[in-house]
Order: sequence, then structure tokens, then C-alpha cells
Amino acid sequence: MVTLEWTDRLAIVSLDRSDKRNALRSADWDDLTSAVRDAEGQGARCLLLTGAGGHFSSGHDLSEVEPGRTDARGLIARHVNPALVTLRDTTVPTVAAVEGVCMGGGLCIAAACDIVLCSDTARLGVPYARAGILADGGVHAFLRETLGHQWASYLIYTARSLTAEEAFARGLCNEVHPAGELQAAARAFAGMLAAGPTEAFRRSKRILRSMASGEEALEMEAEFQAEVFRTDDAAEGLAAFFEKRAPVFRGT
Repeated sequence: MVTLEWTDRLAIVSLDRSDKRNALRSADWDDLTSAVRDAEGQGARCLLLTGAGGHFSSGHDLSEVEPGRTDARGLIARHVNPALVTLRDTTVPTVAAVEGVCMGGGLCIAAACDIVLCSDTARLGVPYARAGILADGGVHAFLRETLGHQWASYLIYTARSLTAEEAFARGLCNEVHPAGELQAAARAFAGMLAAGPTEAFRRSKRILRSMASGEEALEMEAEFQAEVFRTDDAAEGLAAFFEKRAPVFRGT
């Protein structure tokens, strides 16, 4: 089950199957796709991804797959990948609030977000090898890009998990918060982004998510800056700068 709630223009998407540590069935992946699309369609300026019951997600529910019988390619292509691509490609900032278990597909969801905040209780990993199966959900590319070939190989081959502090040290998360404080900190952080210059953020995200070279990124920045200069938020931000006050951005 995936729920969607709102705080002003902050959309909070929660993985809510706490009795199974938020393990995701095919229908849950579909619900995640729908929730992200609904949030953006309804004008969200930031998405916060979180899990119920003190855990983020233990990944795909393996009880619905059977080796030799399940159409693994079809399951991944129809349910898992669309959710991850939709989350990755949403145009507004995305934040994952990770506590407790964040394994397999759960880590893939967090990796699809722009910012990852962890509780000091979090453990992150890709334990596919323990089940004799291949890591999927884009985790090979994500871990290689973030950690380099050797560490990506190490985590995939050994199925070892990382503590929040280890994940922070290796660039897998941005902040670590004490147990019991993560959700409030994540809502405050995501709320700050939701109150930011949305159109500028949209374009920054496009540049960051592209595979542009340095020169290509320079061209994109010049083009997008010209667009952003025509927004209401740019006018407000510059006025606030010269008037020495805090800006009030409207997302337009």
C-alpha cells in the first residue's frame, strides 16, 4: 500500500505495509508510480518518500515470485522499472527519509531520489546474492556511479549492508539524524525545498540528471537561466536580495 498526503505544496508519499517492513508487491510498485504522478499532477513542489513502522522498505516481496515460473523480465519491466523511472524523472526535488531497513528495491527507490536523509538506525544494502538472484532496479549503475567499481562490486557480491554512518561516509546519503528525529527533520528539509524557487530547481534537476559533459552543461545552464530570469520567483528573489529580506517564492 502506498499513501499520499499533503502539507501545503509538499507531497508525502509513504510506503505503508509495516507488517512486512514495507516489502513491495507488483501492485504496490504500480501504486508508487500513480502516487508520484498524482503528486506532480496536483502541483507538488517537492516529494518526500518515507516508510511506515520504522522502516523504509525491505524491497520487492519475494513471496510473489517463483524461480522458473515467474516472468521476471515482465514483472520488472511492467511494475518495478516504471515506478523507479517515474520517481527519477519527476521534475521537482525528491527526498527520501530512510530509517530501519532499506534493502534491495528499497535502496533503488531511495537512489532514485535527489536527496537521501537517514536515521542512525538505517541499514542500506543490496542482498540479492543471498537469494541467488541478480541485483536490479538500476542498482548497478547507481552504486558504480556513487561508490566506484570496486565498492559497487563488493556490496553486490557480498550482500553486505551499510550502517547510516558508513553510507554517509561513502556518499550514499546526505545527512544522518538521531533515531526519533528523522521524520521531523525530513519534513522540515523537504518543506524548505517546496518553498524554494521551483522553476530553477526543475532546470537544475534536468542538468544534474542529464549525462551532459562540462561544455554541454554550460550551454544548458545558459539556456535555462534565460528561462528562469523570466519567472516570478526570479523577480522576487532578486528584489529580496537587494531589499535584504527573505524571499517568498510562489513556484512560478
